[in-house]
Amino acid sequence: MTYKVTKQIAVTVLLLGMTSAAFAQLVPASLPPRVSRQDFVAHLAAAMAAVLYCKGVELNDHYIEGYEDASGLNYPTLDADFNQEFTRRERAVKQDPVAYCRLAVEMYQADVKPGRNSPPLLISKRDR
Repeated sequence: MTYKVTKQIAVTVLLLGMTSAAFAQLVPASLPPRVSRQDFVAHLAAAMAAVLYCKGVELNDHYIEGYEDASGLNYPTLDADFNQEFTRRERAVKQDPVAYCRLAVEMYQADVKPGRNSPPLLISKRDR
């Protein structure tokens, strides 16, 4: 290899290293979750009630694991807010299961493109 080629390679490697370091500074290390902890726990309780009482849906475990990893919230079902919300949602689904299931699918099912502030917590069983 000639001196000129070696110099070009060294400059290219140096520029790539500087560019990647500058880019890394522009990208935040971790983005905050779009849904707060309290909202996520409430949404998860509503979705779990739907899974227990509605046919054809199950939890989107990929989204739930991703949220737990991103937020550091482990075992949201052990949260006191979850238990209160789940009890409330369970009463609601027992009062009118058809309406509750329809609303839960509209709000949380990933196929239906959930509402702006609703996480995609449910998927169709046929998607598995």
